[in-house]
Amino acid sequence: MKVLPIFSLLKNDLAIKALLETNGILRVFDYGIAPEGVALPYVVFQQISGTPYNTYTCSDVAERVLVQFDVYAKTAQLAFTITSKIKEVLSHHCYFTDFRGIVKDTDGLYRSSFDCSWHLL
Repeated sequence: MKVLPIFSLLKNDLAIKALLETNGILRVFDYGIAPEGVALPYVVFQQISGTPYNTYTCSDVAERVLVQFDVYAKTAQLAFTITSKIKEVLSHHCYFTDFRGIVKDTDGLYRSSFDCSWHLL
């Protein structure tokens, strides 16, 4: 299993840091790990599938990984802005395969949801 460079890529972008960082902590979390009561906006992500590229002579020479991102914000516009910046930062490293739009969750937060396909060597 390969390690995705999501945290390092986002942490190194000044616009992402301006939107999602407080006191040196980037509010980007693995799914299910965001702290209770985390400040808005924030992002969670999770691997939803993975396929190794195996050969007869060598296993796991590369891997295709599909990752789902969810952006939570107080407004739809902010959710869209963050989604656009993430896409801009990550687009040199992965392919965006699905954007499910922005919805207002039952807790009143706006959620933007999208998937990225990574091909890791």
